[in-house]
Amino acid sequence: MLASLLCWWVVRDHPGESASSREAVANGSGQASAAPAFTQVLGGAAAVLKNAHTWPPFLTMFCLYSASANLTLWMVPFLRDVYGLTTPQAAIYATASSLAILVFGPLTGYVSDRVLERRRPLYVGLCWGSLVLWATFLLTLGGLPLWGVYTLYFAMGMMGSAFVLTWPIGREVNPPQFAGLSVAVVNFGGLFGAAATQWPVGTVLDARWAGALAGGARVYPLSAYAAAFGVCGLFILAAALVALLVRETRCQNIYAMLYPDSRPSGPHRT
Repeated sequence: MLASLLCWWVVRDHPGESASSREAVANGSGQASAAPAFTQVLGGAAAVLKNAHTWPPFLTMFCLYSASANLTLWMVPFLRDVYGLTTPQAAIYATASSLAILVFGPLTGYVSDRVLERRRPLYVGLCWGSLVLWATFLLTLGGLPLWGVYTLYFAMGMMGSAFVLTWPIGREVNPPQFAGLSVAVVNFGGLFGAAATQWPVGTVLDARWAGALAGGARVYPLSAYAAAFGVCGLFILAAALVALLVRETRCQNIYAMLYPDSRPSGPHRT
């Protein structure tokens, strides 16, 4: 509730509602801009989706998040069923990837923005690094000691922080006035992937269930997890390949360079 109240107080609906804009309007030195209509938002989203350069970051995000979301979903049952941990114990080990992303997500953005001043090399490198770690995870599945599982899972979170670069990449290949929409569209790729792939991955697990139950919950054999996580590994392979199609932006909006004959489609930043 506190966060909601802070949002209501701080977050503005459109540029015309900022304090500086209101002051400029009051002084007669500025002009308030109206919030975009819903039809304008839909038109902007359509323009972003029509841009061929939107789709590589969209699909990379789809694949990265599909893999990580399903691994997160099944990591606790995996540790419980294969390593014999209790659910609370397994949950502690399952935090490894999230902790890594909390640290390396912002660091990835900083390195891209301030150190390399590039997007593509870091994005592609992290995606291919993820592929190597996922291959290691699949080849050693069930054979590593618990400290090895935690270390590997933490490293997978480090490489998985590539997804944070999807947002600026999507923004920087689209019209500047659609900056927010561009981020929303490529981000939706990840959300859609996480939602759309849970049923297929769960179906792979269920197909290999041997009938064992514990406390009313299904207990899956190692072979079932190997098959399900193997599907996730294919998502990571696809992400690494599609990431190669991402355009380098040098941390600048390059839409005008990509489409030199384009014209601004509206005055509103959405």
